[in-house]
Amino acid sequence: MNKKIINSLVLVVLMFAISFAATKFYSPSSPTIYAPETLKEKVLRTKKIRVGYLATTPQQLAKDPNTGELYGMYYDIIEDVGKKLNVKIEWAEEVGWGTMIEGLNQSRYDIVGSPVWANSARAQKADFSIPLTYNLMYAYARADDNRLNTLDDINLEKVKVTVVDGTTAQLVAKQRFAKAQIVALPQLSAQSDLLLNVATKKADVVMIDPFVAKTFLKNNPDVNLKIIGNKVVRVDGNSLMFNTGEQEFKNMLDTVLREEINNGYIDELLKKYDVFGDTFYPIAKPYAETHLKK
Repeated sequence: MNKKIINSLVLVVLMFAISFAATKFYSPSSPTIYAPETLKEKVLRTKKIRVGYLATTPQQLAKDPNTGELYGMYYDIIEDVGKKLNVKIEWAEEVGWGTMIEGLNQSRYDIVGSPVWANSARAQKADFSIPLTYNLMYAYARADDNRLNTLDDINLEKVKVTVVDGTTAQLVAKQRFAKAQIVALPQLSAQSDLLLNVATKKADVVMIDPFVAKTFLKNNPDVNLKIIGNKVVRVDGNSLMFNTGEQEFKNMLDTVLREEINNGYIDELLKKYDVFGDTFYPIAKPYAETHLKK
């Protein structure tokens, strides 16, 4: 056989062997899979936190009807968070109690910046910061309604409890006072409308925090309401809310909020906004204060 042909055959066999060996013994590395950007990473990259909010009360967070400007304790808190993290705060959207989690899930905003009460229903769909303050919930009725003297008296079929859709009060009414009738108002209704429902006998009971009740009674001196049984219905912490699974963002946010608590900033805001002096309850200090006697 011609030597040239033999060399060509040897070359072909050799190339085949090399190709076979490469296919058999070499496996290409798996394609690179990039993890989705976390909320903390996005905030630090864009230098911005987008905030959904509920205009609830002048004490907490409210909107000036003439200028559209926001103000209140939690407005100041969120703006201070932005300064401490060196990011811009964008007040993106006013939301309702029943739709605020939906907006988080759709990434229309990053956090809900109004105070939110954590409850079992919300905890299944969102996460919460540490609480900054606590609120008490009382049940109010007309002072002359002699049927309602204890909290147990609410749980009757003839009693009407007024709530705003999507609120913790609605959840409490369904769970604790299941026999009572529910008179629900739309999500963006003013909380004072609940008290007006009771005053005008469209409902019998409203469960609400004392700041709203005291403000309403101050502005409506002819209305006479009572706290049913002089008992607290529920105690809740006021937290900020964001999408579930964002642990790194939660750690960062909680660190800033603890700084606001420990450096006295929250106490200063309570003095400024809690005009009644007893409607917001501060966080207990995580240490014992000792005083050396000289």
